[in-house]
Amino acid sequence: MDLQHLSVALGNAALQERKNWPSNGDGRLVKATTEKILRSLERAFERGDINFALDIIEESIMMLTELSDIPFYSELIADKKHRDRTYNLKTFRETVSLRLPIYSKYIASNRPPRKLAPTPIEAQEDLPDVSKIIPAQKSAPLKFAVANGMLQLKRQSARISADDRQMVSHGRSALQDDATSIIHSLAGSNADPRFLVAFGEIRDVLAADSDVIRLGMLSVSCNSLVSRFHEQLPDIVSARLDAFDTNLSMFVSQFPDWRKFVENASSTEELSSDEIQVVFNVGQELAEKLQTNEELVDPSVPKSLKLILEAIRDPSKASKRAVFGAVRTLENLIGTIILGFGGFFGAGFAGVKDGLKASSKIAAIALILGLAANSAEALSPSAAKMVKSDWMEKAASAIKKAMES
Repeated sequence: MDLQHLSVALGNAALQERKNWPSNGDGRLVKATTEKILRSLERAFERGDINFALDIIEESIMMLTELSDIPFYSELIADKKHRDRTYNLKTFRETVSLRLPIYSKYIASNRPPRKLAPTPIEAQEDLPDVSKIIPAQKSAPLKFAVANGMLQLKRQSARISADDRQMVSHGRSALQDDATSIIHSLAGSNADPRFLVAFGEIRDVLAADSDVIRLGMLSVSCNSLVSRFHEQLPDIVSARLDAFDTNLSMFVSQFPDWRKFVENASSTEELSSDEIQVVFNVGQELAEKLQTNEELVDPSVPKSLKLILEAIRDPSKASKRAVFGAVRTLENLIGTIILGFGGFFGAGFAGVKDGLKASSKIAAIALILGLAANSAEALSPSAAKMVKSDWMEKAASAIKKAMES
């Protein structure tokens, strides 16, 4: 009842701000999310199965928590006052951050035992719980999620102060127009096709009003492409690319998340050219193989990963910032794959949710988990050196033991 009450209140608050709904659909997304939660909760007890009901409640809690990643919610809804069913007055932000973890903890403590998959392979007694090994995703150009049985990109909200919001909005619109114009210019030239892909993605990210770290790294990747294919570009296009890069760099520098990312990158230990080559090779192999697994992987994942890796294709010219972004992105990707799909191989894993069926997808899942485990092993030394990450080898070993069992 508390979640239903909260969802109704959030939906009404979103409607009250309808005149301020952004063109990227965030306002509609918040309202649609609350409606989806209400529909789900209404059927929670239809089956008379307590675990089915708790699954729906957990999913609803997750959807409410993820609203904080939507800029429209965090900027216009989160700090509105909300009176709960016991007449306590708090902001939506306070309610979500304080009450939802309590509900999740209660569910975890009171859920009756069950199998994690329809026909699970029992875990070895000494198999470690991989969810305790793999850390939460770090700030990086890309974050990921497994939802409805698919590996997909997870949007990161682009936070900005209220004082800078109008200036940022104007800058974003101008950059979108410039990116569109550059795409038209490139389409009529003999430039490498990756330019079109990169600028198309920049334009899309700008339109989504999110993912500022991804945007900054795409700028680095475009710079790399310009350096490699400068001779293919007409002088006028080359000049426009230089100007666009300058304007985009100034744009992302206004965001605290980008400035913090740059600061973190500068404080890391540098990798050698050979180590950077390993990072690139691991990422490329992941992207190529994920691209062929359309049953489990949204096409945007390998496409966006390849663009991030473009910035380190030439290890001798790769900046520390670009390498840091690639390593963090691969960490997030590998961890998400193992946590999201590992439940088919033993009770020590987080569990596969959202309608995956072992009978039809077990082979594809085995392939993607094996790929993630091998990638973790190969990347582990570089990640340990640059970002002091020590979980990859342990997680790779755990997933391999589970699959072998």
